[in-house]
Parts: sequence; C-alpha cells; structure tokens
Amino acid sequence: MQNFLIAFEQSFTSIFSIFLIGILGFYILKKGILGEQCLNTLSDLVINVTVPCLIFHTIINNLNPGHFISLWIFPFVSFVLCAVAFLISFIYSTVDKSLTNNRGVFRALITFQNSLFLPLPIIILFFEGERETEMLLYLFLFGFISGLLTYVFSPLIMSTGKKEHIPVSKLILNPLTITTFLSIIAVFFHAKKYIPDFIGYPIQLIGNASVPLIMISIGGFVLVHYRKKAKINYPFVIKSVIFKLFVVPAVFLLGIFIFKPGEAVGFLLILQASMPSATILPLIAKNYGGDHELLSQSMIYNLIFTIISFPLFMSIYKALLQ
Repeated sequence: MQNFLIAFEQSFTSIFSIFLIGILGFYILKKGILGEQCLNTLSDLVINVTVPCLIFHTIINNLNPGHFISLWIFPFVSFVLCAVAFLISFIYSTVDKSLTNNRGVFRALITFQNSLFLPLPIIILFFEGERETEMLLYLFLFGFISGLLTYVFSPLIMSTGKKEHIPVSKLILNPLTITTFLSIIAVFFHAKKYIPDFIGYPIQLIGNASVPLIMISIGGFVLVHYRKKAKINYPFVIKSVIFKLFVVPAVFLLGIFIFKPGEAVGFLLILQASMPSATILPLIAKNYGGDHELLSQSMIYNLIFTIISFPLFMSIYKALLQ
C-alpha cells in the first residue's frame, strides 16, 4: 500500500504540473492575451518546428544502429495497443445499440490515443539524464507506428462517405512522421558526426520548448470548445471516458502482469493506454463525415479525467513492479 501511495503521489504530481501549464493556456486565451488565430499558429509551431526538432535531436544522439533490431518491441507493442483497443471498442459498440449512429466515432476515440503530445512532457518530468533521453527515444519509436495507424485507419473507421476526403497520404506525410523516418535513416548514415555543435545546440533548445507550448495549445483547445456551449451527449461521453481511460488500461495492466514484458515496455504501455484520444481525430472526423462535435466533447472530458486515470494505473503498475 505504501508503494502505491508513493507512486500515486509522483504520478499525480507530474500530470498535475503539466495540467497547470494547460490551465495557463486556457487563461491566456480567455483573457484575450492570445486569440484563437494565434492558437492555430502556436499549434502549427509545435507540429512543424519544436517537436520535429526534439524528435531529431533525441534520435540522432541516442539511437545506436547496432541496437536497432532489439528496439522492434516498441513499434510492435504500439500496434498491439491499437489492435486490442479497437477490438474492445468494436465488441462493445456492436452490442450497445445506443451507439448505432456513432459507432465509428466511438471506436476511433477508444482505439487511437494521444501517443506523443501528452506522454512527452510526462516522461520529461518522470525521468532525468540518460534515462530521460532513452525513454524519449522509445516514445518516438512507439509514437511513429501509433501515428501511422491513426492517420491510416481512423478515416476508414469514421468515414461515412458524405464528405470530401483528405488523401491518406497527406495525413501520413506530416512533419512528425517524416522527421522520425528521416532521423532514423540519418542514424544509419552516421549523420551526427557531420552536424556541428552550432547547429545541433539550437535544434536542442528549440525542441526543449515543446512541452510548455504543447500544454498551452491544449489549454486553448479546451477553451475554444468550451465557448461553443453545444449540448453535451453525456451518455456517449461517459461511455467513452470509461472505456478509454479505465477499461483499456485495466486490460493492459492485466496483460503486463501476465506476460511481464519488461520495465520500459510496461511503463510505456501503461502510459499510452491511460492517455486520452488523439488530438487530430476531430479534424479527421470533420473531413470524413463523422460527428466531430461529439468527438471533440468526448476528447475534452477524456483529457480532464486523465488526471485521475493516469496516476491510478501508473501507481498500480509501479506497486506491482516493486
């Protein structure tokens, strides 16, 4: 019990510290210090500049070509997480007739998690030094596959055929997946020795700005949807929160207890399984005929309740590990 309480305090402190920055983003937009257009610009800055710099710096400095084969487990468990979550959502949404009109949205919400933007600051707060960079490397390898699965399969899951589709290639070829892929290729060509410090150091500094900018953007996202004051479909939202933040993590906690995959893999699995839904889903739903407003409502509540689900399951995992 003492191990659980210590782990819960650490987990809750880390997620709450991150949410405080999100609250700052909420306040900044609410007071008009930044407008909604600035929020879009800030999000573009994160996606196109700061996070790609962080990905490049982490991979180019920490990925060893000789160890690459041993890292296959992280892309693999990323696929397993999405596959199992989809199976859970598919079975329940098929049985629950109240979800008939929104099965695609429900399945996408449960299947695809925020695999990078929220786990990234959590790892930075949880670990220090070489262990931090090691876990960030694992996160980017995990997130690379998770992102691809989200971009490829979420349109198929939510598509109703009523909208003009965004080409899947445009979804896949985004700065995050491109940077991850090119960084891995650069490692095999030993590109690090050709990058002088006066270039590498600014890239590192820009990447370090990712965490506060991410959370300010998420806080602004919450405010934008709060202002719409749309009628909330509470039965749907409650079901999405229960399955995304409690059922899926519980299943993987049981799986980790049975299969004992190792500390790093177990940590990443619990971290990813207890994360809210991917932030790109409303955009995909809007362009593929899904109910993007309902999806956005659910995502906000998923995000809020992560402050409970993540400390709970991470604490159980750490207590069992010890």
